[in-house]
Amino acid sequence: MSAEDRQELVETAKRLEPLKRAARRGRANGLGYVVFGGLSLLLSISSNPDWVGFLIGAVLIGAGLVERSQAARLGQGDPVAPARMAQAELALLGAILLGGAIKLVFSPSASGELRTAAGELSGLGLDVADLIDSVTRLVYAVVMAVSLLYQGGMARYFLKRRNDVAIYLASPEWARSLAQSMHRQN
Repeated sequence: MSAEDRQELVETAKRLEPLKRAARRGRANGLGYVVFGGLSLLLSISSNPDWVGFLIGAVLIGAGLVERSQAARLGQGDPVAPARMAQAELALLGAILLGGAIKLVFSPSASGELRTAAGELSGLGLDVADLIDSVTRLVYAVVMAVSLLYQGGMARYFLKRRNDVAIYLASPEWARSLAQSMHRQN
């Protein structure tokens, strides 16, 4: 192997590293989505079926499975993988925003039992039922805001990997093949 070939191999291995790092992040993120999606499904069907929670759980599992499968492809330089991973993040973001909006608009206020108990505490000058309604709305709003930041940020992160893939694919095939095999050995 000539000195130029060795230099090309070193450069190709460096170009592969951001893709491998993004693939690890995608696999871990996808696993988290699958686990929390399963928990969400279990909680949503437990005692009082929550169809919004069920929908979000199903989308979480779907997004997680897509991310895990596309992460492997991203680590090999597949130019389509970053867009698919970003689409999974945006689908999840849409489901969370839609579910949060539905809960904010159509969620019933505190139950009658709670209002009765709150009436007993009204002598303290607190309207507990309204307080619980406000806290519930705040929680949904915070979940939606955090999701917008996280899922939106992850979608942007994966879309930025398209440039890394293009740079990596500009390397010669022989160098990409050797870089991949060297990375598998590590």
